[in-house]
Amino acid sequence: MRNILAIALIVSIFMPGFGQEKQERRGTVSYVSSQHVYVKFLTTEGFKPGDVLYIPETGHPVPALEIRSLSSISVVCTPLAGLSFTVGQEVVGLVDAPQPEPAPGNEVGQTPEPLPVAGPVALPAERAEPIAAGSSERKEEVSGRVGATSYTRFSNQEDDISQRWRYSLALQARHIQGSRLSAETNIAFSHRDEQWELIRANVYEGLKVYNLSLRYEATDALSLRLGRSLNPRISGMGAVDGLQVEYRAGALITGLLLGSRPDLKDYRYDPSLLQAGAYVSHERKQGKAYTQSTLALVEQRNQGHTDRRFTYLQHARRLFGNLYFFGSGEFDLYSVKDGQSGSDFRLTNAFLSLRYDPLPRLRLSGSYSARNNIIYYETYKSLIDKLMETEALQGFRLGASYRPWDRLMLGVQGSYRSRPDDPAPSRSLYAYITRTDLPWLHAAVSLTATVLETSYLNGAVYGISLTRDFFNGKINGDLGYRYTDYSLYGELPLTQHVGEVGLSWRLRKGLDLRLSEEATWEQEVNYHRLFVSLRQRF
Repeated sequence: MRNILAIALIVSIFMPGFGQEKQERRGTVSYVSSQHVYVKFLTTEGFKPGDVLYIPETGHPVPALEIRSLSSISVVCTPLAGLSFTVGQEVVGLVDAPQPEPAPGNEVGQTPEPLPVAGPVALPAERAEPIAAGSSERKEEVSGRVGATSYTRFSNQEDDISQRWRYSLALQARHIQGSRLSAETNIAFSHRDEQWELIRANVYEGLKVYNLSLRYEATDALSLRLGRSLNPRISGMGAVDGLQVEYRAGALITGLLLGSRPDLKDYRYDPSLLQAGAYVSHERKQGKAYTQSTLALVEQRNQGHTDRRFTYLQHARRLFGNLYFFGSGEFDLYSVKDGQSGSDFRLTNAFLSLRYDPLPRLRLSGSYSARNNIIYYETYKSLIDKLMETEALQGFRLGASYRPWDRLMLGVQGSYRSRPDDPAPSRSLYAYITRTDLPWLHAAVSLTATVLETSYLNGAVYGISLTRDFFNGKINGDLGYRYTDYSLYGELPLTQHVGEVGLSWRLRKGLDLRLSEEATWEQEVNYHRLFVSLRQRF
């Protein structure tokens, strides 16, 4: 099966066709409940229920959130693939319609059409247009945000209370003082009051530096980046600490990287985890169509010894008509057997997805993913015996969404996951109906139902949520309820009632305040989560 996937991925690159042009829009998670994730944008124009948002900071960017309802500046989403989120975390959405003029520093890129399925995706690459030396068009643009967030969790049990704080800073300065030099940073610090000793012992338990880099445009075609950053053309590698060089010659882009990987435990800088690699990327645009392919070769080391050697391949295009394809794969080229190193060629990560739009208001999608344990021969040498037991994570996902008219959206999604060591496969079915402008209330309402069956859990979740803007979008309120009925293997059935209420207030231009509470009622225990967030954009 893995050989078939590898062939399919490689052959697809040489098939004619083009993908659709898309535009990137960035937002920030404003509130997280046990069932929903709220994301705020400068505007939600161009989004619709059923669209998917992506995480740009992870090692393997994946479709992360599916929009259920939206207001003028906020969307209510459900997480995909069991992912977790934190307030202040940045996510990326892709829209068809031309978006309004963005605030300075908000990138607008073009990428292939997103597919609402789990798995690695190609995120938008930097699309800065070359500017001639001394051109007046190269002007300084500075933008960013700073925020503080408080989470409080408590229950009716004695001494059951927890307080968590999170502070974040994101800054982007382009063409500093009209020069070819630009800078970016994205830093977060979080801690719990009762776990401050962990921070005192190791500040990187709370401090996370996702991006801290300088970019210099040596010429219109040659650019250099120094520091920590995620290269969108080879995003599957994760963050790179060090030097990245990129050269563009028409549609062909070549790049080199030399540096190290962040520490695998606390994400600090670790010069012992050296890595080096090269990649070539081809981007072709014809009218509003766009296709992209990348091939990379990378070697990673630990204390000077080879840890992993692999090649990374990703490709996105429109195959024909309204059928869109995305595929990515990693092929490991290095192995150690009986203490002897040698060459190998095995597929360790593969993802294929298709999306078909037979009608303007009907969308069908499907994906298949196959992952294997990646063996780091030096980093995890003490666990090599365990990692040699390959546990392929295979999964199928099928989905359909239909919009009978502009304000109504229907959707259903089913998934099947199987691991060789699981007693039984996992199955799930999710369905929703969303009305974006409910009469009389002038609110967006969503009804959802989820049925889940695994080897250790069976259950169902039914929910309803409402969201509405007030005072021309300056205030946004939301209200929700969920009923959960599930049973763990060997345990008695359990039911939950969950209520959510929240308020977002735009105090002034760029300054937002979010207040919300979530309450969970079980048979004997009641939980509450209070959330307060203040964020300033500039």
